[in-house]
Amino acid sequence: YHKVLEMLPSVQADSDTGLAGLVQLFISHQTYGHKKHKEEADQDIRSLIWRFRQYPIYLVCDYNADVARPSLKEMVMCFAAREHNFTGRFQYASVLLAFNENYAPGQPEENIVKVVEVLPRVYPLVLGELEPRPPA
Repeated sequence: YHKVLEMLPSVQADSDTGLAGLVQLFISHQTYGHKKHKEEADQDIRSLIWRFRQYPIYLVCDYNADVARPSLKEMVMCFAAREHNFTGRFQYASVLLAFNENYAPGQPEENIVKVVEVLPRVYPLVLGELEPRPPA
C-alpha cells in the first residue's frame, strides 16, 4: 500500500511530509512483550518493523506490568518519566511503538522499536466480555 501511494504524483511532489503525512500502518499485537508468550513472535514483529523501517508503521500493544518483559517495562517507564514526568507505577496501559531511528545493528534487538505514547488504563484489556464494567 505504501509503495503504491509513493507512485502518486501528489505524494512525490510533497517531499516534506512524505507518506507519514498521508498514511500510517498500525499493527495491533496484544501479546507483544508478554513473558507468557514466545519471544519468537516479538522477534518477528521487530523484524518486520526493521525490514520496512522507511515506512510509517506503528505497533500497538497491551501492557500489563505483571507479565511485561523487562525490556518493554523499562521502555514504558522511561518514556512516562521523560515525556510526562511520571515516576509512579501503573498496572495496565495501551502502548504505541514505532521504529527507533537511533537503532544501529549490534544493539540489543529490543531497541529496534521505541515507545511513541503510553495510555495508562485502570482495567486490563478484555476482549469479548459480555457484562460491562462499572465506571471507574
